[in-house]
Amino acid sequence: DGVAITSADYCRGGGGAWERRSRRVAQRARLRTVAEFADARAAFERALTIDEKVYGPEHPTVAIRVNNLGSVLQGQGDLAGARAAHERSLAINEKVYGREHPLVATIVNNLGLVLREQGDLAGARAAFERALAIFSNALPADHPNIRVVRSHLESLDPESPLKRS
Repeated sequence: DGVAITSADYCRGGGGAWERRSRRVAQRARLRTVAEFADARAAFERALTIDEKVYGPEHPTVAIRVNNLGSVLQGQGDLAGARAAHERSLAINEKVYGREHPLVATIVNNLGLVLREQGDLAGARAAFERALAIFSNALPADHPNIRVVRSHLESLDPESPLKRS
């Protein structure tokens, strides 16, 4: 397990067994991730059901659960579900905190990530720009949230080095 294989070893044909082992490890990691997403989804759905009964459907705690569920759904590839969850969370947070609150910017950013993954680059750009504007008005210029949203915006630029992946 602790033995490394170099690219030269692989090119000489020594990588067959290692390549198969690497694929098995990657497959186990994917299965573990899938299981973790399924567990997380079930947990967030349970928590959401409880919170909706306790606080009502428009409470900020419900918005947190819905946002987290949206991120899990995105991780599972359910982009439509993720988008709907983030849009619901956004509506709750805008109603509770107003349109310019940093929590709103967080949800707008998350929605932008889903839109980008859906291929709606114009929608993603608008979401990231809105999130950046809110964060820029509320946080110091060097705040990590501002850097993150800027990197998301840069990822939409075909000339950006961040786009290459």
